[in-house]
Amino acid sequence: MRKHIDGVQVALMLASTLHGIATGNILPAGIETFCVDINHAVLTKLADRGSHQALGIVTDVGPFVHDLATELLDRT
Repeated sequence: MRKHIDGVQVALMLASTLHGIATGNILPAGIETFCVDINHAVLTKLADRGSHQALGIVTDVGPFVHDLATELLDRT
């Protein structure tokens, strides 16, 4: 997985605790990381594993993705 992160500047992890933790573990500290999950414990687990650069957003992923897509489309 590490060979695929060249050029990554922002990581968005959505509603998957195990994948979020795995991704957080391989990313360098300089990459902006956002973790979106309905369960606040996911961010705690990321922080406990050293992913201190992760910003947690506790919400339902469905509406979050819809709002994000709408906002991005409005900016283009």
